[in-house]
Amino acid sequence: MGHTLLCLLGFFLLSLLYRGQAQDAVLTIEPNWTTFFTGESVTFKCDITEGKDSDWYYSIHNQHGEVFSPSNQNFRTLQPLTSGYSGEYQCLFQNGGSTTISNKIYLTVSDRIVILESPASTLFEGESVTLLCRHRIQREENAAFYRDGSSITTDRNHQSPLMTKNTVQVISDGSSYSCKFADEESEPIKLRTETKPKAQLRDIFPGGGNVTLTCSVGPTSASGWRYFWYKKGKTSEPLKTQDVVFLRNDRIIVSRGGVYWCRGGRGNPVYYTEYSDAVVTHRAVLTLQPNWPQIYSREKFSLTCEIEDGGNDEWEFFWTTPGSETLEKSPLAPSSRSGEYQCVGILKGEMSERTLWSDVFTLTVSNERPKPVLTVSPSWPSPGASVTLNCSVDHPSAGWSFYWYKAVPQKSGYRYSYELLPVSYNRTEKHLFIIDGQTQTAGYVCRAGRGDQVFYTSYSKPVFVWSGGQYDLTFPLLQNGRNSLILVAFPSRNCKLCYRCEGLFF
Repeated sequence: MGHTLLCLLGFFLLSLLYRGQAQDAVLTIEPNWTTFFTGESVTFKCDITEGKDSDWYYSIHNQHGEVFSPSNQNFRTLQPLTSGYSGEYQCLFQNGGSTTISNKIYLTVSDRIVILESPASTLFEGESVTLLCRHRIQREENAAFYRDGSSITTDRNHQSPLMTKNTVQVISDGSSYSCKFADEESEPIKLRTETKPKAQLRDIFPGGGNVTLTCSVGPTSASGWRYFWYKKGKTSEPLKTQDVVFLRNDRIIVSRGGVYWCRGGRGNPVYYTEYSDAVVTHRAVLTLQPNWPQIYSREKFSLTCEIEDGGNDEWEFFWTTPGSETLEKSPLAPSSRSGEYQCVGILKGEMSERTLWSDVFTLTVSNERPKPVLTVSPSWPSPGASVTLNCSVDHPSAGWSFYWYKAVPQKSGYRYSYELLPVSYNRTEKHLFIIDGQTQTAGYVCRAGRGDQVFYTSYSKPVFVWSGGQYDLTFPLLQNGRNSLILVAFPSRNCKLCYRCEGLFF
């Protein structure tokens, strides 16, 4: 499991690095053919997607060296062509200390009477391509085409190939092709092919609820590609304008909460690339349960990771947690450490399909048990009046219930015992508690608790309500070693409630 998590973390890092690469340097030519007659001309065009054209200097090189020196002009024309110009060409892009090299294009300049031309743009295995047979002098008769020395009468599927007077449509398969007009034959050419490409899908999250997706195949200017978009849960048919917002054929805007991928296609019949890796526009959401603004040590709570629009059963969740250098796989993050937590969802069975990381959640766990403050109003009520107790804690609405006690002083020492008020009043949802008909002097204490497995605060300090009752009650005022001082409340005809201090000293 540890090895898998390390690999997964590495994948995420590489994914982030890849998503930062958005620069394409491209060389194209006009006309878009690989073979030319001597005496003709060809125009090179250098394109780069990063920065402005005026920021770059362009030079063109072949296997012999520099053909065109650096200039801010990205179009260059080579004429007249001679056989010495045959070879491979590239653009060199320079911008300050930055240097970038384009794709390669192979040119053949022939002094023959007949040439066979194929597109200069990259061809892929299995792609349909049209070959053009040309004569230096316009000829009326049709051209004949050959594959590996044999006349082309059927294609690889034993169907009649698509032919015109001087073109033929073939499949790029590594064969050698040639053509002829009467007795004049071209040099054979072998189509340069690459393996079937895989579409690349990039995402941009500008904020808000929408996501911009961009699909590409190799250099963006190596065109001819149309792009087909797909969403998980839809049919296998490509998305249409009623499904998403198309900025361009290669760029769409979607709302968050889906799994998307794309592929490119070109030609007739359409040649498709491999599907891109999927991009997940869901975001993982990390939540504290219960969602209280302050958490205390020994209190039961949890951090959970969820998908913002549901569907949690399809995902596995991984965490970064304080003190850990690897991802942790757990339905609940460790809930005892302060620090920063983050989570991500991985589509089950698809390691490459991941949600966006959740926002960082900073958890602070206090090791100090909270202590409420109890106040009474009024503290000197008339006999029989109502008294309001107010138990104050930080964030009183954060799940707290309140417990109310009578403070009973002990005759020995500065101590009290606490007796819950009658059962019907022993717990309230509000931090206020009203005692009706207060007739006696009494002390009160409160505390708060919350959670299924109740976490209690400390007790408040005792607070007294003073009333002229017909009883004799003592309250400890001072205890220092073996010395003590008490306040005695007693009834008298001379006052509603009389007090006297009594000390015991050794």
